[in-house]
Amino acid sequence: EVYVLHTAIFVVRKNRDKWADKFSSDAIDRAISFIEQASSLTDVPNIEEFELLTSVERIDPGEALLFSATGSFPDSILVTGDKNSLRALASNPSVRSIYNRLDGRVVCIEALITALINSIGFKVVRTKIVPNFHCDIATRAAFGSEYAAEQINVLGTLESYNIDLELEIGTNWLWRLK
Repeated sequence: EVYVLHTAIFVVRKNRDKWADKFSSDAIDRAISFIEQASSLTDVPNIEEFELLTSVERIDPGEALLFSATGSFPDSILVTGDKNSLRALASNPSVRSIYNRLDGRVVCIEALITALINSIGFKVVRTKIVPNFHCDIATRAAFGSEYAAEQINVLGTLESYNIDLELEIGTNWLWRLK
């Protein structure tokens, strides 16, 4: 079961034209379809936790809602690209219990792409990412040589980003392909 923020569909639709230079029309249509099929996370499961999280600098309300919701979904995996919020979560003692709860349950884009490469193959992933790789710094770095990108270099770059992030937020705290 997949949950997305209730605002996700509005954000994608509102920014469709603005994102046209970064993403293909097909990619945006697939994102809309994915969001429409997912369940919407509308309620704040734990208002005290949510308010505590939103009081932490660099944790926006959307990430606070996602972090808070993991308390109601104990087997959940959280997928996020907001590394600033992860750094804030890791560095603020007032939210340590939430940080501890999320140990091993947070997936970043680098780990997701690595898992996809290992699952469906590098060429398939490269073909899908290269037309839209400008949306993320790590993805842009990994696939910077576009269709000439080689698997060993891409995986090395993605791993390097994971290691650097883990040095800031906690070694072995992020979910990793096992």
